[in-house]
Amino acid sequence: MDQTSTTDAPQLTQLQNSLELGGASTELGLLSDTSNRQANLAKLREQAVQANPWLNAAGQFISGAGQGAASAYGSGNSKYGKIPKGGAGIYADNGLTTSLAGVNA
Repeated sequence: MDQTSTTDAPQLTQLQNSLELGGASTELGLLSDTSNRQANLAKLREQAVQANPWLNAAGQFISGAGQGAASAYGSGNSKYGKIPKGGAGIYADNGLTTSLAGVNA
């Protein structure tokens, strides 16, 4: 071994380590840039999504029909006759309760 290689070895090792750290730093920077671009694209896609007016109309129609059915039940008006509020004694008018009384006894 000569004198030059002995004195240059630590400097060469440090230079190699610096180059490796620089390469890793560059790769991390590229990953960060890629991640930021993807996040920005996702944000733009999210903002571009708009509600479907046909689905909104259908949802409003179904909601209105459900409210109408609920109010018809709550008022006692039904195509099956008068329905008492709360549902208590619902079968008392047609004799079903008395016919089932013997079965449940």
